[in-house]
Amino acid sequence: MTTFEMCGSNCQFRKVLRLEINIIAYRPLRSNSYIPLPKKLADKKAIINPKNEDNQCFKWVVTRALIDVDKNAKRIDKTLRKQAIRLKWDVIEFPVSLQDIGKFEKNDLSVNVFRHEKVSEDEEENATRKRKKGMFTL
Repeated sequence: MTTFEMCGSNCQFRKVLRLEINIIAYRPLRSNSYIPLPKKLADKKAIINPKNEDNQCFKWVVTRALIDVDKNAKRIDKTLRKQAIRLKWDVIEFPVSLQDIGKFEKNDLSVNVFRHEKVSEDEEENATRKRKKGMFTL
């Protein structure tokens, strides 16, 4: 408005006719306790999802990724607890926020975080058609 008035238009601001404020609760992405995977993701057998009852899900999933097991990957057992001691967990606070992951990566590990959002069947079908045609959304 100041710029508008400085241009020499001789127009003046008198009042606000309408003001609209939208407020949304901010919920940063954090790891926490066990949450069952949607069936479609669980069926892929490509995601480690430990059944923990504490708020250290990040700790267990990272440690499990370092230990190759064929059975009961969801279980937090003695071997997993022993392996977890070898990493520096004191640099982060549980539950882990995205900002803390950079601190943890000083353990000479790289961590990738993915988020799953539900999509409608129409959206999924449309994406599948595009992939078949060689079109990819970036």
